Amino acid sequence: MRLSTRIGRFRLDRIVIGALVLGAIGLGIRGWLHENPQHNPWAPLEIAHLPGWATGQKINALRGATDDCRAVLDRGGVAFEVLPPSGENACLRDDRTVLSGEGFSPANPQMTCLAATGYAIWMEHGVQPAAEAILGSRIARVEHLGTYNCRRIGGGNDG
Repeated sequence: MRLSTRIGRFRLDRIVIGALVLGAIGLGIRGWLHENPQHNPWAPLEIAHLPGWATGQKINALRGATDDCRAVLDRGGVAFEVLPPSGENACLRDDRTVLSGEGFSPANPQMTCLAATGYAIWMEHGVQPAAEAILGSRIARVEHLGTYNCRRIGGGNDG
């Protein structure tokens, strides 16, 4: 066999082996993402999933997608009430939501669906586990000072 033929076969072998290694790595990553949906940017956001690398991206993707956001709350078993749109121009809020059964005091605050989703994830994976570990019981009530109020400040007529 000539030297140039052997070199050509060696290059082909390297290409085939490289493609097989890359394919194996790709399958491994795909399997790992399937087992860890909190890190998978293509998996739907679920309240039950631990926060991961892709959680912020998934929450941000719900911005302006009110139906998708409410579907996340539904799938997570979060009780909520949909309120009619309110405000105008920059202060328009068409995804107003009130969480029910969360033990808010005083009363249940109005918030956007996005804020309600973030709150539900925070309570599920941050506050409640910490309360159980430190206090030995779950949080029964959350005292709040209200939510965002879109208004002019300082008596100005614009801005």
